[in-house]
Amino acid sequence: MTEREIALNALAVGRLVFVDTIAFPANGPLVSVELSPRLVSILPADYHALRLRRESFNVASVITRYERYVVTLERHGYEEATAVAEEMLRTAKIQAAKR
Repeated sequence: MTEREIALNALAVGRLVFVDTIAFPANGPLVSVELSPRLVSILPADYHALRLRRESFNVASVITRYERYVVTLERHGYEEATAVAEEMLRTAKIQAAKR
């Protein structure tokens, strides 16, 4: 994936409702997607970001990773956060479909 493609994907991902910021560590293989302050405020620090491989970074892969994240929240008993995350997931899927 070229730097231009990564930049365009970052713009698209950054518009998703559950995304706050995106960090690309220099020469690192992973991208860090920091989650919405709405979620971060009700979760421990371990749940504040998603990590994805740089070469597969796009809207679809971020949404897929976020879906797994929501399942993890539910499995670990974070009921309030799960409800918020599910609402944001529905909105993000609508956003992605309009793209």
